[in-house]
Amino acid sequence: MSLEYLSLTETENIEALCPYLGWPSEWKNNLLELGEIIRDDTELREFFLNACRTLNESRETPSFTDWSDPLVRGEARPDFFLFLSLLAVREIIAVHKERDLPEKITRETCLGVGTKSLDFFFFNHVPGTVKRAIYWFLHPMRGELFKVGRFEYMLRKASEVHETFPEKLGIDCWVLDMHIPGGGSMSREVTFSSWKEGLEFFSDLYPDRKPEAVVCVSWIFSPDLPLFLPAESHLVALQDTVHIHPVTWSEIEGVPFIMGTSSENPDDWPDETSLQRAFKKHVKGGGLVRTGAMYLKKDEILDNFPG
Repeated sequence: MSLEYLSLTETENIEALCPYLGWPSEWKNNLLELGEIIRDDTELREFFLNACRTLNESRETPSFTDWSDPLVRGEARPDFFLFLSLLAVREIIAVHKERDLPEKITRETCLGVGTKSLDFFFFNHVPGTVKRAIYWFLHPMRGELFKVGRFEYMLRKASEVHETFPEKLGIDCWVLDMHIPGGGSMSREVTFSSWKEGLEFFSDLYPDRKPEAVVCVSWIFSPDLPLFLPAESHLVALQDTVHIHPVTWSEIEGVPFIMGTSSENPDDWPDETSLQRAFKKHVKGGGLVRTGAMYLKKDEILDNFPG
């Protein structure tokens, strides 16, 4: 297994796997250089193998949040963790081939992995990966999660997603638990297209467990968004097409995703984008951003987007 992991640092595999992730082309050059160093440096090689084993072989959900960027020739290298995305892609390709899934689904699912690195670059301006999100790679690696169009989905019972859904949808209802990777439009057309394609894909994949709704629990469906975002924004417009109810988690959600930090102090938050500025102003003014639980039934999706 160690040799299999170490092969991820070789030129041939870096060249083959990087295109699946949607990264800037120059990142590949970083990995080619770093891969050679990993193979030649005993300490760094063991660090690399331990990271791969932690992601791919742990019995419990792994956490990389407290892992430090390894020092390479005296310089911290956050791009080291890009290799774990390559590992995820290789596993996803193998699982999808075994199940004879469409290449389109494979590539979209791998792009979902790639967004975690693009998010890191957006906030930090250097190549790397959001460490708190690396554990999430396990879902597509195990064939539990697929990206279909704009969104990622897992097939689950309504009761498994949130305790409020069985009352809305029925306790035995199968649903698509939607997750929203960073980047990309959330216009009505893009959103409904993904929902429709997702329902079709999972109905074909699991004919005995056909999903009857799309659900999501996220700050993106916070009932407080219309208080600080313009009515014409895609997020607010989207809320008008679905059923939403607040759920009790915390009073301010979404900070890591919007601000790229876990700090609860608004003075620490960046204000580079219009969303960051509006969110920051709203919270500093005493506003809430509660988590929202969204659902939309299959018939409602097809009625709204029949094409």
